[in-house]
Amino acid sequence: MNSKITLEKGQEVRLSIEDFNHRGEGVGRVNDYVVFIPGSVPGDEIIAKITSTKKSFGRGLLKELLKEAPSRVKAPCPYYPECGGCQLQHINYAEQLNHKTRLVKETL
Repeated sequence: MNSKITLEKGQEVRLSIEDFNHRGEGVGRVNDYVVFIPGSVPGDEIIAKITSTKKSFGRGLLKELLKEAPSRVKAPCPYYPECGGCQLQHINYAEQLNHKTRLVKETL
């Protein structure tokens, strides 16, 4: 675990998104410090703006998509960006199922 937070609120960082968390947010890292980014997909290369920092993780917003993950799709719902009710609409259906299956297995 990173004992010193090197990110600050408002800072922009380049991230490679590695995974999803249980809320469907993309997970990236700056050194060993975890950053959660809603709307990002494992395989994305992004620029994120840090919105909050805690001792062991931070949160941010996707500011720029540098490279799209192969599983990224256009969300079919016109309310997707504002609503937040369907966190995985921006990935293809097969990857949605893979993520949900993994979540169930990890929970059991």
